[in-house]
Amino acid sequence: MIAERHFSDNYGAALDDLSHKVASIELVPYHSKSSPELYNLASADAARQFVKSRSKDQTIIVMRSVKAWDLPDQANIVKYQPGEARGVSLPTDSQGGKAILKVYDTVLNGRQAV
Repeated sequence: MIAERHFSDNYGAALDDLSHKVASIELVPYHSKSSPELYNLASADAARQFVKSRSKDQTIIVMRSVKAWDLPDQANIVKYQPGEARGVSLPTDSQGGKAILKVYDTVLNGRQAV
């Protein structure tokens, strides 16, 4: 959809642009069966603080472990519900997909990005 709307259907150009605008931050990038103590690691705290320090004009999409992120409820933060987190992805009709499209549509305001 981003490629269609803003990059003259050039999927590669859309991916390239998106890769410069999106960061994926994992709270606990370790595979474990529900180990709450992992959320207290220094690396998890650093990830949490980094995300909390983002400007309110930046969109944050929390797809897993929403409670562990301990983020406030505010307009720029999209929080997936537990049922949405299974096999989570970002199709255009998902909360996160809609948020990404909204940013592109708002920032580019209908202009072509390429």
